[in-house]
Amino acid sequence: METVYWEGEKLRNTHLFSTAAQIKMKTGNYCQHPKGSKAYFDFWKEEFRRCREGYEINGVHITGYNYFWLNYHQMDIVLNANAPTSRKIRGFPRFALMQYHFFKLVEYAEKVGKHICLLKPRGTGYSEIASAMGARDYTFSDKYENSVKHHKIFYFASELPFLNKDGVVSKAFENVNYLYSNTQGAMKHLRHEKDQDTAMHYKASMKKTDGTIEQTGGEIIGRVVDNVDKVRGARGYKLFFEEAGAFKNLEKAVEVARALVEEGGVITGTMVVWGTANEGNEIEGFRKIFSNPSAYNFVKFKNVWGDDNTDINTVPLNPLDYIEEDDDAPGCGMFLPRWAFMNRFLDEDGNPKKQEAYEYIVKERKKKESDPGAYHLFVGDNPIYPEEALRRKTGSPFNVAKLSKQLSDIRNKHTDNPVEKGYLHWVYKKGTNEVTGVEWEKNPKGNISITEHPQKNIDGRPYINLYVGGIDSIDKGTSESASTAGSQFCILIKKRTLGTGGNQYVCKYNERPLDVRDAYENSLKILTYYDCLANLEDSKISIIAYYREKKLLRRLIQRPRIARPDKATMKHSYLIGTPASEKIINHYVNLIKEYVNDFCHNIYYVDMLEQLRDYDVNNRTPYDIIAAMGMCEIYDEEIATIAPKLPNQQSEWKDIGWFTNSKGYKEFGVIENKQFKFNENGGLYS
Repeated sequence: METVYWEGEKLRNTHLFSTAAQIKMKTGNYCQHPKGSKAYFDFWKEEFRRCREGYEINGVHITGYNYFWLNYHQMDIVLNANAPTSRKIRGFPRFALMQYHFFKLVEYAEKVGKHICLLKPRGTGYSEIASAMGARDYTFSDKYENSVKHHKIFYFASELPFLNKDGVVSKAFENVNYLYSNTQGAMKHLRHEKDQDTAMHYKASMKKTDGTIEQTGGEIIGRVVDNVDKVRGARGYKLFFEEAGAFKNLEKAVEVARALVEEGGVITGTMVVWGTANEGNEIEGFRKIFSNPSAYNFVKFKNVWGDDNTDINTVPLNPLDYIEEDDDAPGCGMFLPRWAFMNRFLDEDGNPKKQEAYEYIVKERKKKESDPGAYHLFVGDNPIYPEEALRRKTGSPFNVAKLSKQLSDIRNKHTDNPVEKGYLHWVYKKGTNEVTGVEWEKNPKGNISITEHPQKNIDGRPYINLYVGGIDSIDKGTSESASTAGSQFCILIKKRTLGTGGNQYVCKYNERPLDVRDAYENSLKILTYYDCLANLEDSKISIIAYYREKKLLRRLIQRPRIARPDKATMKHSYLIGTPASEKIINHYVNLIKEYVNDFCHNIYYVDMLEQLRDYDVNNRTPYDIIAAMGMCEIYDEEIATIAPKLPNQQSEWKDIGWFTNSKGYKEFGVIENKQFKFNENGGLYS
């Protein structure tokens, strides 16, 4: 006699969990007994129990949600899932191992009092699952002990189409209507009281003979949350956040909702947040929750999915096997890699064919490598590891594959991360206000990040022209602004090529302090520490007055040639900084592209890697680090012919170009008797 059993991590004979659906398809009815008979009531009593408590065969248990999903939810399914092409029909979902594990995760989260964050590919059926969970709770909602309240199921989304039409709330209503018409009266609520204005609120109820309405089950409520205040009052049994990757202000909405389902440390409802990459900046909230689930009381997992270095055959399928219970250990939300759920690569029992699916995805990626836009879109919708699923679909102009790999290597400790945090302090001559230098204080709470301290000679003096700075400034701190949001001050220091080393961003300071002068002062400390100059993006120029007041204006270079009408010459310029014109931005984006292609492995700042990965040329405001990086690259280009040297070391370089020689003739070659030097304000003159 066949039965369900485990074969390693695979389940066998899983069709035995769907016998009710099979009988319905074969005979047209679930119950084969006359309505009203004892056998009829016994049959439905058992089905109700399975939908509530789950069903067990040979020691293998599926949850009530899973049983309901397999037997009482219909959807469009692929007729022949193992063929390259197939049409769709209306039918019951097939058993899938990863969905089984998800339902088990829901059961676990309910028991331990936590919530669920799921990062997933598109087209994996989770909107259908959410709708079935709502329909199940709507139908089998029991009155709370000593109460007349019933379960409320909330669906939140940032846009109406995610809820209505073919959205999750409409699917839940379709499921309820299916039960109404196809369960021979067993799951029929006599009346569905609904909100006629929005068709987004159904309440299971019946009209009594005296005309009053009695609630007989749960409620399904859909809300478009274009303002976090719309989450308030949603005290529910389940709260689903649909399309979290496109959910504006998701982080705030989750915090508001959390207060409604957690009362005095007791969990009264479960939040489920899921989604994937999107086309805007809204994914940031989802990324924060996924990357730090413990901060929001979500289940935390070890990142077992890894990166390009990971053998997928070593990745466990059951998420309960890699829950991270150590609050101090790194972790993330649950991730569903594309290879774990592809209809074409599931065996007859719904187990994923890992290797076949993985090889298919890699093959499809290679076909799209010549078209960066198509490649980026395909990777975002078909992720193999979490970093790929967190990308914006619009696509960064930079090499996202390399950036994602470097991010993953850092997070999974495949590469050593030399980043050190701390503060810089002025050193004063004893008993005076005379500054004699800058000293570093290592502190994990510090606001300055360094990967390499200044390279110096035996006298303790930094190399000349080895370091270049880039600044994207601000004019107001948070105390001077109505909002704490907005641009941040950023200064970067880049170490130029020196021998076989260099080409690395060695220092980063990026924040919006209460007083903007604190940012200016920190930038001066950094430039002094590395004894270098900086190229300023001149859209915010209050910093110039501050530097002038401190008599340190020489720390800012004058306008580089690329930004001057006379760029073909070396005429002296009195302008400071580089304008953020379209031409300049396009130029530095190309410079950064080259840098990322060649030296991505030298970037160790996670926020820099994330901004490069997510950069949007049509919305540059959130990318302060990229603007500062662009200023660095332009400055590095400006002095490309000037080699770094030790203090007091004579320069050995010679400028090459067109010049008028001593005989008065135009000539191309080594320019006679000329070397570029910096004037006292950081400009170039010959």
